[in-house]
Amino acid sequence: MSDAVGTGKFYMTDPADPTVDASDDLVFTRVIFVYHEDWLTVAQHGALETLYRQKGLTVHFRNPNFATPHWFQEKMKRRLSPSPSSKA
Repeated sequence: MSDAVGTGKFYMTDPADPTVDASDDLVFTRVIFVYHEDWLTVAQHGALETLYRQKGLTVHFRNPNFATPHWFQEKMKRRLSPSPSSKA
């Protein structure tokens, strides 16, 4: 992977998948997801949407209301999953 240094090319791996993807093999869908911790005003949200749209992009904002239920879902999954020591 050292051949990627300085080229703008990067490689991605998933611990659960042995496949290695190179950045130049990916297709950019022009959809951007923005995860943020602070609340945006309606004016800020509108201005950012306009800016992205002018660049030909679609933007989806993920505020704290998005993250909290997902965090609780993951916490519940871990709580309900049998622990390795509970196997008979």
